[in-house]
Amino acid sequence: MSKIFLSHSSYNNAHALALACWLKENGWDDYFLDVDEPAKGLAPGERWQASLKHAAHRCEAVIFLISPAWRDSRWCQAEFLLAKQLGKAIFGVLVEATPLETLPKEMTAEWQLCDLVQGAKRCTYQVSHDPIVPQTEVSFADAGLTRLKIGLQRAGLDPASFPWPPHDDPKRVPYRGMKPLEAVDAAVFFGRDAAIVHGLDTLRAMQEQHIERMLVILGASGSGKSSFMRAGLWPRLMRDDLHFLPLPVIRPEHAVLNGPAGLIASLETAFNDLGQTKTRASIRTELQAPNGLMHLLNELQQLACTRISAAFSSTRESEKPVPTVVIAIDQAEELTSTEGRKESEPFLAMLAENLSLPESDQVTLERIKNRPLVIVTIRSDAYERLQTEPSLEDISPRLFDLPPISPKQYKTVIEGPATRATAAGHKLTVESKLTEQLLRDAEGADALPLLAFTLERLYVEYGSDGDLRLDEYNAMGGVRGSIEAVVEAAFAEPGRQPVVPAGKAERNALLHKAFVPWLAGVDPHTSERMRKIARWDELPPETHPLLERLIEVRLLLRDRCKLDYGMQESEAVEVVEVAHEALLRQWNMLSQWLDDDEIDLKALESVQRAASDWRKHGGTDTWLVHGGARLVAAERICARTDFNRLLGEAGSAYLTACRAKEDQLQRALKGTPEYDLKDLTQKWQKRTGLKRLFGLVGWWKLFRFRGLASPESLESTFLRWSRARASINALVLVLLIAFLTQVLIQSADWAKENDLTTEYALFKPLWVLGYTPKPELVEVPAGQFTMGCLEGRDDVAYRCGSDEKPVHEVTIPKPFLMGKHEVTFLEYDTFVWHMRQNGNKRKDGSEWLYPDDENWPDRLNRPVINVNWHDAQAYTRWLGQQTGQTCRLPTEAEWEYAARGGKATAYHWGSEFGNNNANCNNCGSDWDGDMTAPVGSFPANPYDLHDMSGNVWEWTCSGYSDELVKEIAQQCLQADSTKNRVLRGGSWYYDPNLMRASNRHNDHPVDRYYDIVFRVLCLSPIE
Repeated sequence: MSKIFLSHSSYNNAHALALACWLKENGWDDYFLDVDEPAKGLAPGERWQASLKHAAHRCEAVIFLISPAWRDSRWCQAEFLLAKQLGKAIFGVLVEATPLETLPKEMTAEWQLCDLVQGAKRCTYQVSHDPIVPQTEVSFADAGLTRLKIGLQRAGLDPASFPWPPHDDPKRVPYRGMKPLEAVDAAVFFGRDAAIVHGLDTLRAMQEQHIERMLVILGASGSGKSSFMRAGLWPRLMRDDLHFLPLPVIRPEHAVLNGPAGLIASLETAFNDLGQTKTRASIRTELQAPNGLMHLLNELQQLACTRISAAFSSTRESEKPVPTVVIAIDQAEELTSTEGRKESEPFLAMLAENLSLPESDQVTLERIKNRPLVIVTIRSDAYERLQTEPSLEDISPRLFDLPPISPKQYKTVIEGPATRATAAGHKLTVESKLTEQLLRDAEGADALPLLAFTLERLYVEYGSDGDLRLDEYNAMGGVRGSIEAVVEAAFAEPGRQPVVPAGKAERNALLHKAFVPWLAGVDPHTSERMRKIARWDELPPETHPLLERLIEVRLLLRDRCKLDYGMQESEAVEVVEVAHEALLRQWNMLSQWLDDDEIDLKALESVQRAASDWRKHGGTDTWLVHGGARLVAAERICARTDFNRLLGEAGSAYLTACRAKEDQLQRALKGTPEYDLKDLTQKWQKRTGLKRLFGLVGWWKLFRFRGLASPESLESTFLRWSRARASINALVLVLLIAFLTQVLIQSADWAKENDLTTEYALFKPLWVLGYTPKPELVEVPAGQFTMGCLEGRDDVAYRCGSDEKPVHEVTIPKPFLMGKHEVTFLEYDTFVWHMRQNGNKRKDGSEWLYPDDENWPDRLNRPVINVNWHDAQAYTRWLGQQTGQTCRLPTEAEWEYAARGGKATAYHWGSEFGNNNANCNNCGSDWDGDMTAPVGSFPANPYDLHDMSGNVWEWTCSGYSDELVKEIAQQCLQADSTKNRVLRGGSWYYDPNLMRASNRHNDHPVDRYYDIVFRVLCLSPIE
């Protein structure tokens, strides 16, 4: 993975090579530079756009070498906007004197610049790169390089950039076992480099775009979601304090507001860290006020702004960065548990209030930007319950899939922490044979938590002598036997305190009583094992000594928790939970207990959730969802004392209400099929002639009514008629299906042979029958306009390009018709089919082919791409023959006149680009920088033309020149001319500046690209 991307103008190749030398000297030898050797930059023949974008997706940070040439290059500006869109950490370094006020304001306002020009103390390099760069001497200011080095170190993703051991915990164990790693463990968190890069990129992009404000990290149990957020993302967000203000991570448990890791505790710590004391009592009071959480978060933002304002002392107040508050919720499945609903419901309501925007015209840009970001980790199988929470129905989350760590990364997970411990002065080596054996043993389900647990035990038991060896691992029982071995060791001396039964059978019976149903459950929808948080005083007292032993060996975790708003600290209760859900699957005895009790545990969990919903909605019959066999299974668990006790009065009341409703329903439905048959027969008897055919019943009711009618009854006659009609219908249906199936099979084979999507199997028969979809044409009126880049009108973001001048007046003498949309794949594919049917060839004599759609979805409605100028001209001629009109591509002048829509602004909707007005790079649409949008996805201009700005470049029939020549812009080139043709409109790949109506681009008439298309013009006023 290339960690650092160097972006520069070709005029500064020497500076780039010199900076690359400096990076190597300072330990950053993993970078991307386009003029370097192929391994570091572009290989010969590669397309630079695709290669740069691919490299940008892999890098962690981008260094921009700023100079007048960089400032004036639209391609360099595009790279800067792309880096912002991808959420990269950005570093600007001045390599030539450049007035800061001429740079993009986003560069100077949001990111600190390093000046490598000013300074007496210099660092000099001799560089060359034949044949691009001759031998050149380049020197940088040493002070600027020092500042850049500090910035890169703070942005570093490598665990080596974090200290170990923590300053306040010098004896901290480098292997953390089944417990999730914390922010202080970032130095020993290995195996997730790529996911961390992607996660930080996603968060920066969400912060920049101000659309989605909730990131949901989805992963299976045991995939390491908690450690990824706590030790992967969080410490890096804390370092980036200019842009993010991450609060301490929240763990809901049973009390997401008042718990030891709840919202109130998180806010209290955040205020203390920023130098302001705020008690939990005062925070609790403020939260209960209207918009209480919003005011508290705004107060934290202001404190953070005050802390960092010194770094931007020369920046105007309005342009100083405001860090975004980030709220993290770990193990968010606990928010939907029945035990914690009393606090989770108001918490989710507060969260939604701060993430959503009020339906008001008074919403300010500051309110949009100041919304917090929320990150949650949750098991994939539990996400549906969070997704359907009523409070969150207006929140659109961004999903982040976190698959299990690849086994290829296990070596770094094993050896990385030992390397960091050794570097810190605490020698620890891992025998190579041990690593090899661990890699062989760490396979299958829960491999990662079992590996972590085993490494922690190895370190605790054998690490004090400075090494971990294979013989020690074998003596411990290996990965798969590690849990069983720890359990046996925990109970090895029954007589020591706390005293436990000596007999294994008695111990196991007590453990079963404690774990099922208090500490472990089964999800009723997914059958996944779930750990549960239990109050210590609710667990059977006779099981306490056994549980104490398991707490000692870290298989169980104990904490104190306040379960209600009004509780004082002294009233907090002790709670216990399993250290990791992997224990529920990998401890064979416990797993067998859960298998044996699975049906009852599912029923218990289902009843608890349903009872909670029923009580919340006022106890109405609508929320009584248990009936039939499901109710019988639920009632069975009441016979078990332990289950009935956990169910409580609320669950028992719910089941009693369900039974009453079920009994009433059964009484009401008694005899229903017979009643229905008699009623339908009477209605049929009253009909005459053909009307009787429409009163017959189908196969389903025939099946339902079987055996109900006596042979000689009217009902039996009615059923015989119904059976006869149903048989005839079935025969006709079979024949019709057989015929259509044969047609569709042939069409599907044709679509597959031509690399077309499956829906074309339906369109080919329609084409054969004469169906010919054509572009919809709209009338563009006659008129006058000033063509080109007019200062004050078109130079809204950057200066006018030299090829956009001189401006001149153009008259369009009469109306003409123009395609309302760009030509779509369906319309162009219809043309190709006709050409192939008639044996026509392309201009170069080759066969007509269906264009490549880049495997993007919804081919039919997207603008056709990968079509050159000659193909486009051939389509317009064919269209003219089909419609009886004279059709062609528009001239450059006609195109700009139509694009402006009679408006004297850079874009047809105004002078500012705004948000989600078009599809381009960083334009706020769903397709930004990724692909084309379906035609008509954005509002039309005043002439009812869609997508004249953005989406795809459009061919014109005019030739290109370096200046805007009036005569050339109003003429069409001959087809045999090899001059480049003008392209207009910008595309999904480029930034908003290139979407202006005056912007010009060009390409050779034989070239095809994934961002070039065309639209047609008919009855042209200029002949």
